[in-house]
Amino acid sequence: MVHRSCISLPHILKHPGHFEHPISHTYFLGQDKFKLWECRICNLEDVNSNYGSYYCSDCEYAVHVICAIEEYNWYDFDESGIIDESLEENSALQPYSIIKEIKDGENVVAIEIKHFSHPHNLVLNNDVKDDKCCDACVLPISTSYHYCSQCNFFLHKSCAELPRKKHLSLHSHTKPHQLTSNRIFRCALCWNETNGFAYTCAECNICYCLRCASISDSLKYEGHEHLLSYQKYEGLCNACGQSLNYAFRCKRCNFSLGEDCLELPLKARHKSDVHHFTLTHHDNDYPKSHYCDICEEKRNLNYWFYHCAICDNSAHPKCVLEKYPFIKLGNIYTEEGHPHPLTFVQKVHYYPACQRCGKPCLDMALECKTIGCSYIVHWECIKPRF
Repeated sequence: MVHRSCISLPHILKHPGHFEHPISHTYFLGQDKFKLWECRICNLEDVNSNYGSYYCSDCEYAVHVICAIEEYNWYDFDESGIIDESLEENSALQPYSIIKEIKDGENVVAIEIKHFSHPHNLVLNNDVKDDKCCDACVLPISTSYHYCSQCNFFLHKSCAELPRKKHLSLHSHTKPHQLTSNRIFRCALCWNETNGFAYTCAECNICYCLRCASISDSLKYEGHEHLLSYQKYEGLCNACGQSLNYAFRCKRCNFSLGEDCLELPLKARHKSDVHHFTLTHHDNDYPKSHYCDICEEKRNLNYWFYHCAICDNSAHPKCVLEKYPFIKLGNIYTEEGHPHPLTFVQKVHYYPACQRCGKPCLDMALECKTIGCSYIVHWECIKPRF
C-alpha cells in the first residue's frame, strides 16, 4: 500500500542541501541492514530502512522523504527549476593565477601568486611569528599564508584557495554565491560587520562572511570530540548559557552549541594584553582566574572564556572581542563627505574628539592619514545602513 502523494515522488532530486551528488528515492539503504541511518536534514530521528527514503550511495547520505521534500520546497529556484551548476574548472573561476612555483618532493607548490582580490603579487610564507590578520576571514594568522611585499595585505593559504563561486545551502536562492572583496558589509547570518571577504548572492545581494559560509548541517568542531549536527533544540548553550531555539548538537553526550559560540575565534587580540588570548573551554586549570581581567566582573566557571597563559589574564569572550571583532584595523574606507581615504583605527592611549559627535574616539574610528588633515570620526557616526 502506498499513499497517492508518494506515487508521484520524484525518483531523483538535485537537492540544494546536498550539492555534491543527486539523491535518489530508494527502499534499500546500503549493504548493512543493521546500520542506523541518521537523517542528515532533521538530525532528530533515524531513517527507517523498511520504508522509502532519499539516499546518496557515494556519500552514504540518507534523509527522510518528508524532510527532503519540505526542505527542497524551501529553496527559490529560477524559472527553469534547475540548479545552476556553472562551477566548471576554468581560468575565469580560479581565485588566483600562479606566477612562480617550486617542486617540493612530489608536490608542486605555488610560492608566488596573483590573487583576484589584490593588485600586487602575493608571496607564500610559512614563518608565522608576527601579529598578522588575514584580509579574507579577518582572523589571526597562525598557519601558512600569502603576503604582499608592498602593502599590509595577508591571506591564509586556505583562504587564498577559496573558490570564486560556491553553493550555500543556508540560503534560499540556489545559484552559486560569488566571492567578493573590498567592501564592508553585515553578514546575513551572524550579523557581524566585517571588511573581510564575502560570498554574495547575485539575486538579492545578501552577503555571508567566510565563517558562516563554511557552516554545514553536520560538522566537526575543534573543541568537541564528536560530530555536531544542526537541529531544532530548546535549551541552553554549553558555551555561554544562553537560551537556544536551534543548536549544533551532539547526540552522544548532550552537548549543544549556538551559532555565535560556534564561530568564536580560537585566538583573539585585545589592547589590554600584548599577547593573543586563547579560547578556553574548561576552567579547571585556572583556579585563580574566575574574574574577567577586562571588565573586572566575576565569570561563570561553567562557560567558555579567553585566557592568556603568559600573563595569566582571563576574560569574557564579549570583553575580548568587543563590538567589531571582524573589522581589520589599517584597512581603507572611502567616505563620500571626505576628500581623502580613511583608515580604520582603534586608539589606545590618545583619544581625540570625533568630528561628528564631539565625543572621544574610544571605540572603532576612521582617521585620515593625509599629511595636514586631522579628520577623525567614529565608525558608528558615519557607517551606512546595512
